[in-house]
Amino acid sequence: MVTIGPRKSNYIQSVNANSGQTDFPILLKNPIYPLMLSWDVRKANNVHYELLVNGKPRQGMAGAGSLSMADVRQMSFRVVAGTPTAPNKFVLAQNYPNPFNPTTKIDYDLSEDVRVTLKVYDLLGREVATLVDGLQTAGSRSVSFNAGNLSSGMYYYRIEAGRFTDTKKLLVMK
Repeated sequence: MVTIGPRKSNYIQSVNANSGQTDFPILLKNPIYPLMLSWDVRKANNVHYELLVNGKPRQGMAGAGSLSMADVRQMSFRVVAGTPTAPNKFVLAQNYPNPFNPTTKIDYDLSEDVRVTLKVYDLLGREVATLVDGLQTAGSRSVSFNAGNLSSGMYYYRIEAGRFTDTKKLLVMK
């Protein structure tokens, strides 16, 4: 099941991807940003699932998860036969752009299927946003962070993925 916005919809219930790759476009009519996408995808042997945003692979989809996105013009759900190529280590990249106003992008790599949390904190250590919280498959990921409701200043973002943790600084300038 894939959920976009406040209503749940069964966009794809059963898919056969034995012969390669199949894309399923998701029609966005009058979206309200940030767009919240959540999913609950059952794992199948020799098949993996990806979310494509604006024509580029953005997110592997396994189990249940969610993602908040800004500036989405087109979206599709991809089913691919075969095992995805995973990065060989965990990595949290520096956000780009940095400094930013009001949105930035945070990239990270997962070398194995793992539960991931990615949160943003202020200088006093108070959580100000949860960007990722759920099981994710191995692969490269990207998440957008909109700091429109935060004041200018330094913040930290922290990833926890299995035993891997890393923290980086980001700067909001308004």
